[in-house]
Amino acid sequence: MQKNESSATRKWATRISREVQEAAGAVKADFEASSLKQNLDRAMQTAKQALDDSGATAVTSKVYEVTQDHLDAVTGAKILRLVEERLEIQARYNDILATKLHEALQRLEVLEQKLQGTA
Repeated sequence: MQKNESSATRKWATRISREVQEAAGAVKADFEASSLKQNLDRAMQTAKQALDDSGATAVTSKVYEVTQDHLDAVTGAKILRLVEERLEIQARYNDILATKLHEALQRLEVLEQKLQGTA
């Protein structure tokens, strides 16, 4: 009995889902073709242009940048980036140092062999 109810529920859910999708598609198509969409697009463009002309967009961008800098400082993100950069530099330095040490040890080995050959 439960299996039949579950199957029937799934069928209804599938049917309802399909009908909702079709209805949403029809509403979207109607909206796209309507003068309401065109009017809303014009209103948005006019509002954006007014904000750009007044300088509000530039001020908002600057406020965002300053806020982001402060948030980075508070969260430690800036410090973390600096520490990561320093660790990368230290790793490169360690690689160079290890290479130079290896070269020096090889030269010492050659010198020791020469000394043993003369002794």
